Formats: sequence, structure tokens, C-alpha cells
Amino acid sequence: MFPTGKIGLTECSHCKQVLRKKEFSGYVRKRYETLKSKVRPPFWTFSGAIIAVALIVWGVVISQQDKEQDARFIVDPRKGDVYEVWEGSEHYTLCKVESVVGDTVFLLPNRYETNKISGLENLKNEEDSSYVPYTFPLLKKDLKAMFDKGEILGVDRQ
Repeated sequence: MFPTGKIGLTECSHCKQVLRKKEFSGYVRKRYETLKSKVRPPFWTFSGAIIAVALIVWGVVISQQDKEQDARFIVDPRKGDVYEVWEGSEHYTLCKVESVVGDTVFLLPNRYETNKISGLENLKNEEDSSYVPYTFPLLKKDLKAMFDKGEILGVDRQ
């Protein structure tokens, strides 16, 4: 999968003794070096590296597209948008857009928080009753500032 180099061995057809490169005689060593320089590894041996690079590039592109989409959603909030919010050291929660009036967004905070970013998926699977019944207002520019500072990690739009 990942070619790391070439090795050379000789085996006596009579006694089956195997010699490594450092044990070769002068003639065999010269012959080995000539053969080694002419032989190229098959293309398929690089398949692992090619697949790994392709996956990394794909992941970077998808991540960048997701960030750009989140940035568009932040400047144009809609009812039902769910924001993934980082509240500081190991504190993550969700806020849901209840309404948008002019340049003010009214958010419903989630009753629960988690200590891991992966726990946000569990919070998203909870019912709407997991959000407190009162809203708090936030200006769109403040929402954008929170996103730019990394306090809003992502946006889910239904």
C-alpha cells in the first residue's frame, strides 16, 4: 500500500542458504544495484498513499464548504436554525432561532449542555421541549461576531 523501499536477497538453489545485501559478493552486489536501478515499483503500490491524499483533500474541501455555508446562514438567520455554541472550557450547548425581527434574532437556549463537542449530536436528537420556553434577543452583528470568534461552531438549517 505504501512502498518504502527495495530489499535484495539471494538464495542458493542447492542448499537454500539466503544472503542479505550486506553479505553479497562484489559481482552479486553490482548486479543487484543494476537491477534495482532498472526496476520501478508497480503503480498500484502507491494506491494507499493516493487514497489517503484524496481523502484528506476531500475532507478539507467539505470542511471549507461547510464553514462557508455556516457563514451564509449566520448573516441570514431563519426560524428553526440551530446554533452549536461553545460556552468556554468544555461547555457546549445549542440555541434555536425562534424568530427574526429586523436586525434582532430571538434565540431559545437549550436546557442542557455537554462537555464534549460530539455530545451536541445527542442534544440535537432531543425533542423541542429541551429548549427553555423563553427567548433572549441577539443582534445579527453580535451573532456574526460570535461566529467569527469561534463561539458559534456550526449552524443546522432544517
